[in-house]
Amino acid sequence: MVSTMIGVALTATFAAAQLPADFSGVWRPVDALSSAIPPPPPPAAGPGGPPPPPPPPKTISTTIVQSASELTVRRHMEGADGPIVQAFTYRLDGGESVNQFGPIVFRTTAAWDGAALVLSSALSTEGQPLGVAREVYRLENGNLVVETNRRTPAGTFTSTGVNARDR
Repeated sequence: MVSTMIGVALTATFAAAQLPADFSGVWRPVDALSSAIPPPPPPAAGPGGPPPPPPPPKTISTTIVQSASELTVRRHMEGADGPIVQAFTYRLDGGESVNQFGPIVFRTTAAWDGAALVLSSALSTEGQPLGVAREVYRLENGNLVVETNRRTPAGTFTSTGVNARDR
């Protein structure tokens, strides 16, 4: 009887320590399965005006390291001027995480929705609000699916990225 109770207690403790999903690994985009609604084109530059901005960087791979308390996401991208690495770390206890990429500051909270991880961010630059973002990470058929929705004064941008684990 006592050994049964100890076994039940250990099983319950182990189950409580497990995360709903583990996104750890190196992931590469599967372009054929991904979709995005691009931002509107920039206005045409007049004579002597500034040139249009370069296209957004293309993700080459994403490396995720996950523990019980945090998730670190390193996106390796190719931009107009060469390689770019974006590294963000998120607390998984519901507390706020602060990350910065260029001039944009991301204040993010993470919450589990079943086996999906939802990252909700307020974006700002130089202390001025810039918009909000919501990313949902989930595993589907062995792939990492990241649904992104960003709302800014320029409009709403959505994308679904499908990534295969690098073997």
